[in-house]
Amino acid sequence: MIIFSTCKPFTGSVAIRQYNALQTWAGLEPNPGILFGDDQGTEQAAYDFAFEYVPDAERNEHGILVPGLIEAAEQRAQPGQVLVMVDADILMPPSVEHAIFVARTQFERFLIIGHRREIDGPLSLDLSKGWDMRLLSRSRTFSPDAIDYFIFTPGIWPNVPPFVVGRYGYDNWLVWDAIRRGIPTIDATATIYAYHQKHQRQPRSGKDWETNLSFMPRRGIGWVTHAPWILNANGTITRRR
Repeated sequence: MIIFSTCKPFTGSVAIRQYNALQTWAGLEPNPGILFGDDQGTEQAAYDFAFEYVPDAERNEHGILVPGLIEAAEQRAQPGQVLVMVDADILMPPSVEHAIFVARTQFERFLIIGHRREIDGPLSLDLSKGWDMRLLSRSRTFSPDAIDYFIFTPGIWPNVPPFVVGRYGYDNWLVWDAIRRGIPTIDATATIYAYHQKHQRQPRSGKDWETNLSFMPRRGIGWVTHAPWILNANGTITRRR
């Protein structure tokens, strides 16, 4: 497994949320992580968690581009390795490892996604063993149109438009494209409790948002609930009814 992401500048509460997330990623095995981009504090964070640091990620005037990010991660993958692209403030639980194991028993290629769980409260978190279950009671499932992690086998997206990371639509396009081309797409909400540390959302406006929107064939596509397969709490994968 290779987990990778881009980070916002490590300042104030953003730094705390991102360090919380990175701590959970570092606990996944096996896990050579990668942090792309040269925003403030990214190099130090990569060093702190023994992740690879790649400052020269492909970008345009609006930010780092999704296709270059995926391609760079795939180039670093060894045969058989699964990739995990995740937003930098998402806490990823140990159940990720089992989800990958189960998906591999059924599919040669796949994409695993899921609802995130929103948590309020203090940013100081106890992330010792069992943290994911302790947070469950103070969290709620978020909207199905927001996808914050992608667990996938390399090569499932041959032609990704130049979406900007962290802006509207790229997540939904990735899910939509995988489903339309027959890639087994699995909703793992019942087994992967991926937590988002709540913060003020960016306004959906500006040139970067408009550019991403221009690549979308239509709205309302590529939601978690559109995944044809479900990874159930008992560890089985079944078709969505």
